[in-house]
Formats: sequence, C-alpha cells, structure tokens
Amino acid sequence: MRGTAGARVARAIAAVGLAAAACGCGGPAGSNNVTIMVAWSGSELAAFESVIRTFEDQSGISVDVEPTRALTQELDADLAEGDPPEVAALPSIGAIGTYAGQGELKPLDGLVDTADYGPPWSGLMRTGQGDHVYAVPVKADVKSLIWYDPTVFRRSGYAVPATWPQLLTLSKSIENHGGSPWCLALSSTPTSGWPGTDWIADILLGTYGPGTYQKWVSGELPWTSGPVQQAWQMWGQLVGSGDAVYGGRGAALRQQVESGINPSLTSCYLAHGTLVDQGFSVKTGPPAPKFGTSYDFFPFPASGTAASGTAASGTAASRAPASGAIQVSADFIGMFNDTPPARALIRYLTSTAAQRKWVSYPGADGFSADNQVPVSAYPGPATQRIATLLTSGQRELCFGAADAMSPDLNAAFDHAILKYLTEPAALNSTVLPELSKVPADSRSAPSVCGRLPTSPAPAR
Repeated sequence: MRGTAGARVARAIAAVGLAAAACGCGGPAGSNNVTIMVAWSGSELAAFESVIRTFEDQSGISVDVEPTRALTQELDADLAEGDPPEVAALPSIGAIGTYAGQGELKPLDGLVDTADYGPPWSGLMRTGQGDHVYAVPVKADVKSLIWYDPTVFRRSGYAVPATWPQLLTLSKSIENHGGSPWCLALSSTPTSGWPGTDWIADILLGTYGPGTYQKWVSGELPWTSGPVQQAWQMWGQLVGSGDAVYGGRGAALRQQVESGINPSLTSCYLAHGTLVDQGFSVKTGPPAPKFGTSYDFFPFPASGTAASGTAASGTAASRAPASGAIQVSADFIGMFNDTPPARALIRYLTSTAAQRKWVSYPGADGFSADNQVPVSAYPGPATQRIATLLTSGQRELCFGAADAMSPDLNAAFDHAILKYLTEPAALNSTVLPELSKVPADSRSAPSVCGRLPTSPAPAR
C-alpha cells in the first residue's frame, strides 16, 4: 500500500450502487475511489481541491489527492514498485513521452474532446507514440512575463522596456542608482535551477524565433552551437554582475523559489516567470496588492530579427522583433491505471465546465488550454490579460524547452544553470559540453510550437 502523506482524507460517499451509476461504471465494491498525484501546493492546490469536491459530490467517487514537490521522483519510485497512482498531473512532456514509450501511460482516446484544443496543445497531447492521446493539459501557464511595481517605476522615472537592449539599459540604470534590478531564486529541491532554464528558453526564442527553438528542443541544434551559447551569454550579461541580483548570485542559488521575493523599492525591481510563481493573489495587506497599481507585467521583449537571427546589440532596438512568440507550460493529466473511476475523473477534469470552475477560483492563477473557456471566466484583470495572450492567436505559443526534453536532459539543464551562475567562465569549457553529452530522446521532442486560430470556436 502506497502512503498518502499530505493527501487530504477522502470524504464519506454515497452507497456503492449509487456511485457506480453516477460514474457510469459497474466496478466491484471497494473500487469506487481514485488517487491522483499532483505537484501543486498553496492556493494552486486549494483551487484544485475545490474542483475535486464538486466531482466527488456529483459522482460519488472518492478522490485521494497526493501533493508532492518531487512528483517525477516519487512517481518513478511507485512505478518501480508496481504501485503507481491511477492518475497524475505531469508538467514534463519529456517524462510523458518516456512513460508512453514504456507502456506505463494508458491511452485516453475517447475520453477527451480533442477538438477543444488547438496548437501546440493538440500535438503535445499525442507525445510519445503519436497515434494516441496520452495526456491532456488541464492547467496552463505563460512563462514569458516580467513583473514590476508600476508605482516604483513612476517614482523612479523608469519606462517599461519593449526590446532587449532597452531591458539591458533599464537593468544597468537600476544598478547605477544603487538598486538590485532582478529578483531571482533558484533553490527548489530536487529541481533547483529550473527558473534559469526558462530564462535561457525565453532569450533563445525571442532572439532566433520558433524554428531555431524547435531545433534546439529536438536535439538538432547542439548545446555548443552559436544560438544556444549566445542565449546563455545574454542571460549572464543581464544577471551576472555583482549587484544585478538581489542579495547576489549566492543568495539566488540558496533562496527558495516560493520564498516570495517580489518587485518593490526595498528589494528588487523585476521578476521573470508565471503569475503563480509570484504569488501576488495570495498576499495579504494592508494594503493588499492591486494589479496595475502595486504589480503589473510586460511580455518578455524580443531581441533580434527572424531573418538574420542576429542577437540584440546596440543597434537592434530599431529592428523588427525576431518573434512575438511566448513560452508556455502546462500540467498534463495522464492515466497509469485504467479504472472506471480514473476515467470518470479524467472526463471531468478535461471538461469545459470543470476548466471554467478551476480558473475562476481565487488564487488559482492558472489558465486553461481548452479553447471553449472564454477570457471572461477569469476572476480579475491580471488573469484576463494573461489569458488574452494565451488564447488570442496573435502570438505563437512554444512549450517550455526544459519540460519538453527527456527527464535526464531536463535534470542536467537544471544543474547546468547552477554551475553557470557559480562559475560563469566555465560556460564553454564545461557547462555546455557536459550538456552535449546527455542524449536527447526523440520521443520527447514533438512539435512544441503552434499558433491558435485567431477566431476561436464559440463557447458552447
């Protein structure tokens, strides 16, 4: 029996006969429950549990939620013991490809209305074998965001940058005035370093565009190639100086990702990442943070031109940006034990009704890949504005590079970030050559970029 430490206790349910009828299954007594492993905590977990309570009330099925910050590691251990959860929420396409290739993940064909998902989600759902749906995105995020405090910017006379050179100029100006431009925390056992991988991905995507980005993710573009090397160097140029990061590089290496370092006049001015990473919606006052007044964001600025692939330089500000693409991520629901309750849970979690409920929960700070969920379903101006970026079709969406790579390469990428910040001079002698030695798994590198239709189907 696998332990369920940290999971909430399943609530009492209706009689087995009623439950079987509610879920459309005729399973034997004692089988009317399902376990799902997730990597969420805090307000993310609270939002998900609200959705689960509705499912339990409607179906009579009892759900054990197992939250863990080391999901892949615990799931691998459970699989090795032959006792995996029925369902898991997986953030890594690379891991999904591996599990599908090994026959661990069960096909979801017929459980999900795939017409509700456009590119790149529709392709990522078939990661692994290509012929079957193995996982469905149930919670999406936008990574290509930079957060700041508008009040501090106005007081200091800083303008929101639209290009990479302007971002460099802003960062240096803050340093010259005695401030630390960047909030950065990299400690997140057992995946410390992952926020840095998002930085490298955003820089490469913004500089060279989706085509080069796809080649890098699929292993066609070596780690030691010019574009990849340059992305690392550009990040080092931005955060590598002694005062660029709040508390210094050493503090960034030790600081927990969820520690709550946010843009303000008293610490750092800029933070990169998703809304949920910032935690603005769960902070308390007085005064409570208010979007547009105490926090705001701008999309990650593009750096060069798609035609030339030239990185940003002193003359690049006047060029057309290389790409309006944005980096996205998602947690994908997958099934490891094919049972009637597991099927019922997956049908529910991927339904438009459940997706609308989920994103509307205060503090969820997550988004839906279901194109039937309208922007109006989101609870406030911050989430509505991000949802517009995600769903308008005006920008190409590219799935996060690290999470599209094989698990081994993903872990090596995390570690390389830590080594680079510790020893920047080792980039070309050690960091990138070592990454080149880790095999790329072609099963884990589907087409990661795509553009949604500009006129999504009307909500049903």
